[in-house]
Amino acid sequence: MALFVLPLVTAGLTAFYMFRLWYLAFAGEPRDHHVADHAHESPGLMTVPLIVLAVFSVGVAWGWPAWDPHASALAHLLEPAMPAMAKDLAREDHAAGWLALAAAAVGFAMATLIYAARKIDAAALKARAGGAYVFLRDKWYFDELYDVLFVRPAIVLGFGSARFDKRSVPAEQADQADRAVNVTSLDGVLNALGLGTLAVGRKAQEAQSGLIRRYVAILMLAAVALLTLLVVGWLWT
Repeated sequence: MALFVLPLVTAGLTAFYMFRLWYLAFAGEPRDHHVADHAHESPGLMTVPLIVLAVFSVGVAWGWPAWDPHASALAHLLEPAMPAMAKDLAREDHAAGWLALAAAAVGFAMATLIYAARKIDAAALKARAGGAYVFLRDKWYFDELYDVLFVRPAIVLGFGSARFDKRSVPAEQADQADRAVNVTSLDGVLNALGLGTLAVGRKAQEAQSGLIRRYVAILMLAAVALLTLLVVGWLWT
């Protein structure tokens, strides 16, 4: 039943907020008349793709007859990948489709009455809804719940781990400990690896002087040393 009721409610809500968006954007009074008077159409680079998408979004499920979505090319393309349960549901009575259409019509009518005809005061509805409106406006407090269940425990665990790693160092010396080699804790071992890599890099950087003559001299000395080793090895054998 939930898999039937929830999509039905969603169809109504989708129609409501889409027409609400359209009425507020195109059918209402502009908040800033100066900005509205100087508004202009988007360039063709944006308008043409939007027109193409609009045509396909309207006619993507059209076939013959036009009122049968199963007769469209899209339906024939997707049908082989449709789960068996969905195929069984598709064979059922079309009452579910009519109910979804009716729910969308109700959503459209509510948006029209509130934001186009102004027969219903949106502010009065918000005041009358009270806590339910606040609950829905704040997305069921999902972000707050996620913060309490996951974010804050992770932060507490992270700080606890850091204190465990640096338990031998007073809090006021934590910054100094990050720049010192100390292998008595996990944090100290990681810092030692980082500081050692940094020291090796700085030493290697000193050899990069940027002087071409020095590079050529070192290359020649290395070639002479290699040739000397080859000659000595040949004579030895």
